[in-house]
Amino acid sequence: MSEPRFSDKVERTQKAGLANPDKDVSLYIRSPGSSDREKFGRIVGRKLILPDESNCAGYVFTHDEWMDAVKIGNHYHLRIEETDFHNVITTIARSIKKTRRVAKRFSEFIRAGFKIKRKRTREQQELAELRKELVEMKKINNRQKRQISQLEGARLDVATVGYGNRANPPTDINAISFLRKIFDSVAVYLETNDEGVEYLMIDLLEGNFSSHGRPAAWTKSQNDAKEAMDWGNVRVRLLSMHEIGTDSMSPFYEQKWEILFDMKFNEGV
Repeated sequence: MSEPRFSDKVERTQKAGLANPDKDVSLYIRSPGSSDREKFGRIVGRKLILPDESNCAGYVFTHDEWMDAVKIGNHYHLRIEETDFHNVITTIARSIKKTRRVAKRFSEFIRAGFKIKRKRTREQQELAELRKELVEMKKINNRQKRQISQLEGARLDVATVGYGNRANPPTDINAISFLRKIFDSVAVYLETNDEGVEYLMIDLLEGNFSSHGRPAAWTKSQNDAKEAMDWGNVRVRLLSMHEIGTDSMSPFYEQKWEILFDMKFNEGV
């Protein structure tokens, strides 16, 4: 931006003061036709005009700066360089009679690094409201996606026991029971092979849902269980309790537990 220039006489006689932003040049006011003049205030660094004992301040704009005004809505805004604005605030803070309210505002300006709250135009306000609505809609959308995933996961959990309109698991539907740990459910039933030999079948069932074609999300305990099965580290026991009424191993109940069968697929288990 160009610097403001005054008459040749003023530029010549007040050159030192106008060139130094820290040095004041006094301003006087005189009515037309009168020889009396009164000190009006001072000008600082060619730009800032501070009337004495006043609640106002003036800023000198050049013709170029007026022509570079920015229109926002129905208002034109003249630009002030950041350093000039800082100098204006600092000089005003030092010069005016500061009430408690004024002193608080200046201290807030200084603490915030001269960050000024700009009044928004109607267009800017509408844009800010639209952005706020967009953020809120994204939150709602993400929350609904999580709820859908939870519902789909719950549907798959019940699908493992044969409920719902999904494909039934390849097991005995009537033998399925819910599990409280690791997997969703288990089915224990008897099967017969091609040679007519009957055997005990134990099916562990787990249903998973993932959106966008992502792979199934297995928990740590489920992955540990699958790894144990892969290595053959599986042990199946049949525990039996027979109520006999006497010689109970429990001081609270007349019952006795015993292990009837203990099958190990790996002797190291």
